Amino acid sequence: MTYTIKRLREEGHFRLRNLDGVESVDVFWAEALKVKRLYIDDTGVYVARAKDQMPEEYVGLKCHRNEDCQTRLAFVGQPDDITSLRSVTFRILCLPETDQPQSMHLAGNSYTPGRPVNERDQLILTPAQLRYVICIYPSRRFEFSYMAFNGDQSVELVSHRKFQIDLFHCQFLDKGREIVKWLENRNTSEVFDFFDFYSCDCIEEILTFLSRSTHPVFKKLYAKERDVPSRISPLVAAANVTALVVNIRFFIYDEQWRAPIVEAIRDGTFRPKSLEIDFRCPLIRVDFDRKECQTIGSFLSNLFEIMSAPQCALKELHLNHFNVYGIMQNFKKDLDYMLENNQSLVALGVYSTARPLKFPQMNFILHAAENHPRLRKICFYPPTDDPPQLAQIDIYQMWLQRNLSRDIQFRDFGYSDLKAHLPAWQMLVFSAFTNYCYYHGFHRIRDERIRSDLLVKALATSRHMPDRIYYLLSKNQDLIAK
Repeated sequence: MTYTIKRLREEGHFRLRNLDGVESVDVFWAEALKVKRLYIDDTGVYVARAKDQMPEEYVGLKCHRNEDCQTRLAFVGQPDDITSLRSVTFRILCLPETDQPQSMHLAGNSYTPGRPVNERDQLILTPAQLRYVICIYPSRRFEFSYMAFNGDQSVELVSHRKFQIDLFHCQFLDKGREIVKWLENRNTSEVFDFFDFYSCDCIEEILTFLSRSTHPVFKKLYAKERDVPSRISPLVAAANVTALVVNIRFFIYDEQWRAPIVEAIRDGTFRPKSLEIDFRCPLIRVDFDRKECQTIGSFLSNLFEIMSAPQCALKELHLNHFNVYGIMQNFKKDLDYMLENNQSLVALGVYSTARPLKFPQMNFILHAAENHPRLRKICFYPPTDDPPQLAQIDIYQMWLQRNLSRDIQFRDFGYSDLKAHLPAWQMLVFSAFTNYCYYHGFHRIRDERIRSDLLVKALATSRHMPDRIYYLLSKNQDLIAK
């Protein structure tokens, strides 16, 4: 039986019969956006694009789809009939998907951070309903904001998508204790991709757990400048995660807040193996102003000096979108000093479109890396220029011959203008490397992971040349035997 929509007496008000007969969530949204109020069956619950505040009505949640705030609908019912509001909300969220991936942003009523949670802030779905909604459509993306969750609901949020749900300004009635309990039961067997709960009040409880964890918990821990007050900066430094990912504002927003993190890098107690710093400005800004550039330059100079300390154990440093003009000369000098004195780095990424730091203009990084005792991987954006012919980069071929255990890599980070140039530059460096290695063997490459990766690539590119394949296989039997 299909659904029907009937006009009611009051202008703009309609009633939908047989909600479960609606073909898809797309169809429901289109019907609801046409009218002022769309009542659902005989439940007394309606959805609306916008509504007048009525004291006897209760907004269960607001929802917009596919990042389009113009599609926001409010789910409204009576305060004394939460059961009907919960049932209708659940049935709508369970409507079939279309072929296109969907995203749902569920929001509660906006509140002032820090005020006590009241009933209207809490998610009206039960834990069982929340689990069903999350699991029924694996490709659907969920975001939650300005909501409060009890312990059972919070576990449902993280357990099925493994933290792949976005949370913004949410409150946890137990401050995240149930999430921690769930994590502890898996701490020896699973490493999750990332933790990024923007401005949620569970962060201190979870950071405390990360600092005492004996096994890595997340591959990446994202920390916003306002998420981490000064008193819990030591917990960030002690977090047992693979990488700490921050924006530069995390450090320069108030440097005193982050002193424990920076000092932990100096004395070797900083537990993340990798530090990734993003230098992008807020969307409303084009570039940092002069004062901010000076502050960033001062911080980087201090960071590089600290990384030159003998106790520093940081393995990877990645500077993403580094286009901070006005500090390039000091940056090059400080980076060169750090590479001369650092003993721990195995990977360095400087991702920039600024000419002095682009490949192949950044000779100073390669020369400084040449004498580093452990540095094995150097990463850049792929240039947006067409690569030169192999014969025109003899300088890099010679450098690669002297540094057979070092790997130059390019990353596009999903930027379309860079992605188009990635394969050509990867092949250029690979060709410069392997042209030498075809005749001298890969056996001089000390790092077996790099050697294995390059050997596989060489075999793939030589698949139509049997003599070269025979040469590569015969000269690398020791690696293949392992």
